[in-house]
Amino acid sequence: MAPLRCIAFVAAASFAVVGCGDPLVDASYRGEPVAEFHGEVSWGGDGTAPDAGLVRAALFFAPDLQSVDPAAWTEARGASAPVQGIPSAFNLDIFAYPTAELDVRDAGAAYAVGRLLAYTDANSNGHYDPGEPLLGIEPPAAWLYAPEAVDAARSRLA
Repeated sequence: MAPLRCIAFVAAASFAVVGCGDPLVDASYRGEPVAEFHGEVSWGGDGTAPDAGLVRAALFFAPDLQSVDPAAWTEARGASAPVQGIPSAFNLDIFAYPTAELDVRDAGAAYAVGRLLAYTDANSNGHYDPGEPLLGIEPPAAWLYAPEAVDAARSRLA
């Protein structure tokens, strides 16, 4: 009986040693997304569609509820994805909740209002820079993030 226990122990130990040190994921793994957006990009503008290699879909946050100028909105860093073609489907994974600087400027509560936009990443740096063309917006949806309950009587959401 002793030799069998020894063989079982050696086999179990060798499996443990083989698995040690090997990473299960590589450095590009960002964790599990906190939100996911799936959609389709199509072109309804004049002329030919822009070069899909430069188009990105991203989550932008408005500084206040009345803001209708997307150029004044802020892209959530790390919340964009390349668009592979026009028309095409895209997947946008969000790996972090919005930070406080993206909150709506509302004295009554802390919350963020996001919109999904497509833009031309003219310099291919992976994020929106002022002056880059905004191509479209997901109508009529907006995404509300509130880290805690929002008192409607104290906020401008009501």
